[in-house]
Amino acid sequence: MEVEFLSQKIDSKVGGRSLVSFDSASDAKLDRSNPIGGALRKLVGVKINYSTDASGKVEKVAGVQELQAKVLAGANPQAAQILTGLVSEDNLKKAISLGAVLPEKPVKIGDKWPAQREVTLGKLGTLVFDMSYVFKGWEDHDKRRCALLEFTGGITNRPPAESSPLTMTVENGKTSGKSWFDPALGMVIDSVSEIGR
Repeated sequence: MEVEFLSQKIDSKVGGRSLVSFDSASDAKLDRSNPIGGALRKLVGVKINYSTDASGKVEKVAGVQELQAKVLAGANPQAAQILTGLVSEDNLKKAISLGAVLPEKPVKIGDKWPAQREVTLGKLGTLVFDMSYVFKGWEDHDKRRCALLEFTGGITNRPPAESSPLTMTVENGKTSGKSWFDPALGMVIDSVSEIGR
């Protein structure tokens, strides 16, 4: 299976303070004032090849090292720490493996279910999202008939397996948002979320 990054938009805030903000539709000249903007822009147009088993579970992602080299070229050390984790093979697998958050049985509108997701951030450790999802109904989104999933949950973190000079502690983290799942593609085509405390 081949997946292409067509665009990117990220706006991450903690306690009202912007951590990461980027929109690939913005003028590339603005990337000069954004420590990771140039690196994130390099993802647009990138095609990633996934190998799956018969059930659709991702087994391998081809070209991860080449992708990392492209994205990290010229990135400052702090940006490189964050980006290395974001474009790791583990996170690229999770990006399209929605099975972790889909219910194990058929659901009807209004049904809820729990799910847990993890995002590895390299030497910063791992963010753990304990979520509650609800199927809100069917909605046309980006010219596709999608299942609208709303979610809320808490966020904690685990330190990295190896000792690191960088530390991160998440206390009372919370998130909420919406995802649009296209059953024809078997994946989420769009997701928006807010993270705070």
